[in-house]
Amino acid sequence: MRFITKTSEYQGIYRDHSKVQGDYFSVLYQIDPALEESAVGIVIRGKVGKAVIRNKLKRRIRAYLNQNSPKIAPTVSAVIIARDNAAEAGWNEINQDLDRCFNKIGQASEVADHLDR
Repeated sequence: MRFITKTSEYQGIYRDHSKVQGDYFSVLYQIDPALEESAVGIVIRGKVGKAVIRNKLKRRIRAYLNQNSPKIAPTVSAVIIARDNAAEAGWNEINQDLDRCFNKIGQASEVADHLDR
């Protein structure tokens, strides 16, 4: 898994995406069978909180992704967008919400793989 760093990659996902929503996060994603490695970007708006809060949230999301990278299908590019109430979420709530989102994406990825065959 790699992190998205280029604006053009973010724009590509924003332009053509599917969406999964949780309590604290929205995840925009694309499934591309040509991808060899999953790519994930993190977006946290200023409305979520001050810089310390936003950075803490980014660290928690990155920690989740590092622990759970095998769960993310290699054909998926995703952008995780923190909702305004994400600042109040604890570690367990973040884990559960992202698990639910990525499980839904995994199911969609399996369906897409099945249809491509």
